[in-house]
Amino acid sequence: MGYIIKIATDTDLDAIHGYLNFLFGLRLEGISLREHGISKIEVKDFLPDNKAINDQLCLIALNGDDVIGCLTFSRYGKPEYRHAGNFGMSVHPDYWKNGVGGLLLEEMEKWCRKHDFLKIELEVWSNNIDAIRLYGKNGYSNEGCRKGSIIRGSNTYDLLLMGKWIG
Repeated sequence: MGYIIKIATDTDLDAIHGYLNFLFGLRLEGISLREHGISKIEVKDFLPDNKAINDQLCLIALNGDDVIGCLTFSRYGKPEYRHAGNFGMSVHPDYWKNGVGGLLLEEMEKWCRKHDFLKIELEVWSNNIDAIRLYGKNGYSNEGCRKGSIIRGSNTYDLLLMGKWIG
């Protein structure tokens, strides 16, 4: 398990773009559909620029040169909320239950503490049991539920709100 977790930069743009389009192509439950994938311009928006360096994070997990996971985190913009932010994370299905998600969470939490965040929040589909279990195992607690927020085909799912105080 020699995975590398690193902060993504512009030089990782093509690899992240390929990884995300691969994931969207799988049409997995728990990931919003993008019929035409994601553009490089949209991926570039995930990468922090110099003025947002303390407000935004994009981590990637690598196995050799291959991107096998991605986590994006953004600080909330309103003054009363700036102590917190939220994240989204994905892991390549071939690496599920191999510790990649936990490594991404650990690195994000270190970065958040370094940048004086007090709270980390996330949203997760109610049917994504493995992700919910991973977040719970890492200290995230259920803070609410948006009933019926997701409709995919004929299925309706709740959106669970989870959070963790780190400061």
